[in-house]
Amino acid sequence: MFNEFILAEKILTDALLINSKDDNIYYYLGLAYRKQKKNKQALDAFKESINLNPSNGDAHYALGNIYAS
Repeated sequence: MFNEFILAEKILTDALLINSKDDNIYYYLGLAYRKQKKNKQALDAFKESINLNPSNGDAHYALGNIYAS
């Protein structure tokens, strides 16, 4: 299962090359990082998702979970 998150990270990173303004890509990239215990990268991805779309409640929630852990 861990390999799936590594693959997701690669696919989402590639997707950012096509559209770096999509907050959902950053959100899902943050989730992939989080599952791999890459909390610094997850934090940055969630923050960028919120920066692009302050209404993204899922990203706010995920960011809060990192701070709470």
